[in-house]
Amino acid sequence: MNTSLLRSRWQSLPEREIRQLQTEKLRRYLHDVVLPFSPFYGPLLREHNFDPSSVRSLDDLQRIPFTDKGDLLNTTGHPQRAREFVLTPDPRVLAARPSTILRALTHGRARVQQELEAEFRPIFMTSTTGRSADPIPFLFTRHDLDNLAVTGRRTFEVCGARSDMRLLNMFPYAPHLAFWQTHYGGEAFGVFVASSGGGKVAGTEGQLRFIRKIQPDVLIGMPTFVYHVLHQAAEAQMVAVFLHHRARHAHLQLRRRRLEDAALETVRAVELAHDVDVDQVQHQVLELGVLLRELGGGDVDGSGRGRLRGDVGHRILMNRRSAGNPARCRR
Repeated sequence: MNTSLLRSRWQSLPEREIRQLQTEKLRRYLHDVVLPFSPFYGPLLREHNFDPSSVRSLDDLQRIPFTDKGDLLNTTGHPQRAREFVLTPDPRVLAARPSTILRALTHGRARVQQELEAEFRPIFMTSTTGRSADPIPFLFTRHDLDNLAVTGRRTFEVCGARSDMRLLNMFPYAPHLAFWQTHYGGEAFGVFVASSGGGKVAGTEGQLRFIRKIQPDVLIGMPTFVYHVLHQAAEAQMVAVFLHHRARHAHLQLRRRRLEDAALETVRAVELAHDVDVDQVQHQVLELGVLLRELGGGDVDGSGRGRLRGDVGHRILMNRRSAGNPARCRR
C-alpha cells in the first residue's frame, strides 16, 4: 500500500481506504520503530504478547493497555520516567536493515544519516503546565515538527481558513502545544498569524490593542480567555466594529445566518486547537451567542439586515452537535 497518499490526497480518499492506509502505517510503525526502540512501549507490548503483524484494523489498538498521566510521572523506581517515552534506536540495528543499506547505496551515507537524525533526534520540547504535578515534557524531532505542521494545516483547512485572512493567536508564549500547533499550522497553511502571547504577556488590554491594530478575522485561544476578551471588547464597544470589518473585508452582508456561521466556526476553531469538548465550554458558548445577538440587534452593516433573532448560542450548539465534525482532534 502507498501510505504516502495519506499526505498527498488525504482530503479526497474514501474513508475506507484512509482506514486501510492508516492501519498499514500503524502496523509498520509498531513493528519497525516502537517494538524495538521504545523503552516504555517495547516491553509493554511484549508483556501483553502483542504482535504488530496481527494488527488488522485501528480497533486493534484497544488491545494495548491505555496510557494515562500516572504512567508519565516520576517515581522512585523511575526517576526519569519521561525519557522512557523517547525512542532510542540502536545504530547497529538501523545500519543492518536492508532498507537502510539500500537508501545508503542510492542516496549516500551522509543523506541517510541526516534523515535518521531528523526522525529520531529530539530538537524541540513542549510540556504540561505542572498545576497538579511536576511538568511533563514532550520531545519532538524534526519529523514530529513536520507532522505538527501537517495536522495544523489540516485543522485550518477543516475550519475554513483562507490565505487572505488575518488570525490572532492568543495562546500563551510557553512550551504550550496549542500555541505551537497554531504557529506551525499557520505557517504551513500560508496565512497571516499574529501571536499576542496570551494574558500573562500582554494582558487583556494588550489583546484589545492587537484586535484594534490588525483587525483579525479569527481569534484563536483558550475558550475561557477568548470569551473574557470578547466581553471586554464589548464593554469597550469594539466587537460591533470588529464584526463590521470582517463583513466588509469578506464582501459579505452580516445577515443572521452568516453571523451564526461565523460564531460556529470560531467555536470549532477553538475546540480543535485546544482539544476541548464542546460540553466543557457550553456556558461560554451560550453567553457568546447572547452577546453576538445583542451586538447584532443594531444596524451593524448599515442595511438594516444585521439583526440576530432568537438564542444564537443554543443554535450554535445544536448545529455543532449535529454537524458530526469528521476532523475532531483527540489525543
